[in-house]
Amino acid sequence: MNLGCVTTCDVLTISYTVPVTADYTLLVDFGEQLIEITATITIGNELVFDISGLNQDYTHTAQVKDAAGTVLSFIDVDLNVYDCFIFQTIIGLTSNVPSINLTLAP
Repeated sequence: MNLGCVTTCDVLTISYTVPVTADYTLLVDFGEQLIEITATITIGNELVFDISGLNQDYTHTAQVKDAAGTVLSFIDVDLNVYDCFIFQTIIGLTSNVPSINLTLAP
């Protein structure tokens, strides 16, 4: 699943509403490194991660883990199931805000 472009000054928002307040971790593949970005998300809010520490002008592959360490799989409106996604960090002040509506896969 491609979430498009985001600036490194922004946050990455994934349009999935969490069912429970917990720490969620964005696992970001950067070359041979795995970067973990953790955020406490309150019940009823979307997943939002601060990506200001990521390199600019790079395409990242990422996954989301819940507090139990389980990688979350998502279903889009066309019933495609994804357990990872890509996004590109860009240099500049504008970005494409991801607008994919997701639900959690069983």
